[in-house]
Amino acid sequence: MEEEYVTIDLQEIFNLLMKKIVWIILCAAVCGLIGFAVNWFFLKPVYQADAMIIVNTRDEQNVLITNDQINSARQLVNTYEVILKSDTVLDQVISALTARGLPGANRLTVSNLKKKITVTPVNNTQVMKISAQDYDPDLALAMVDEILTVAPSIIIRTVKAGSVEVVSFPKLEPKPVSPKKMRNLVLSVAGGAVAAAAFIIIQDLLDNTVKTDEDIRKKLDMPVLGVIPKVRESDLTPSKSGSNSPNGPNPESDMQTI
Repeated sequence: MEEEYVTIDLQEIFNLLMKKIVWIILCAAVCGLIGFAVNWFFLKPVYQADAMIIVNTRDEQNVLITNDQINSARQLVNTYEVILKSDTVLDQVISALTARGLPGANRLTVSNLKKKITVTPVNNTQVMKISAQDYDPDLALAMVDEILTVAPSIIIRTVKAGSVEVVSFPKLEPKPVSPKKMRNLVLSVAGGAVAAAAFIIIQDLLDNTVKTDEDIRKKLDMPVLGVIPKVRESDLTPSKSGSNSPNGPNPESDMQTI
């Protein structure tokens, strides 16, 4: 059984897209308007607060710190993240935030607070960056502040660390970190254009109908013997002006290929 191969002509696809360029632009514009409305009117801005801490594995003075100790501290970052997101830490953070009377603090639970907090190493060092995100910028800043208050003593007690020092105190990002409106808008426009172009190309590839003599040569690999005029019914009706050949075909009528 011979395999059939479909040859795709890039020039033909380009010409096809150029013929449908109005629909592509229209689809891109509609998707852009939808993306604009969603990003500017429906999505709430999310604010982020950050702080950095460092955990020292030794507390002795005047002791040379080796590379093995630094590498060990880096590998413990994952352990510190588990501790910072543990129920022991987060329960105390929620209690402190509620006592401060911050709006939305009474709706916090351990599960949703875990989703708002991220802990990442800074440039593969033993320094950790603690971030918190929320719709309320004051609450995001307070989350990080309370974590820095509660977590150090628990980390020292749990992993027998020497000390936990604050490298950078809680600071709120000046602008919302989400949504990224311009990026989302560009993606909406580009996505609409790509989707329209893909639909047009797929529709053309799946269309096996023959419309012109060129289609016969390409799809059937057969020569065209001739073209018969396609006569419309209106061409057979005698004209009121008194044509010499009332039943003759209109020379400008459509042509039918056989």
